[in-house]
Amino acid sequence: MYHQHSRALQDRFDTRRLADRLAERLSRTEISYEDRAFIESRAMFFLATADAGGRPGFERVVDLCTLAFPSYDGNGKMRSVPI
Repeated sequence: MYHQHSRALQDRFDTRRLADRLAERLSRTEISYEDRAFIESRAMFFLATADAGGRPGFERVVDLCTLAFPSYDGNGKMRSVPI
């Protein structure tokens, strides 16, 4: 989760234990039912696009590891469009 430069800063400022605890508590390999309910009830999420967003439910959980959302204008670099 953290690259070597992040780790160096964590060591410098004695925050490695905090970073490890956050990773332990917040990192997941699957989307839980609670996560799914929360995600699908949102009206928007931030992904650095220039469009206004969608209605609640415009993003959806496809399976335990996949989140789907439409590609709106402003996503011209295609860094977030699944292939």
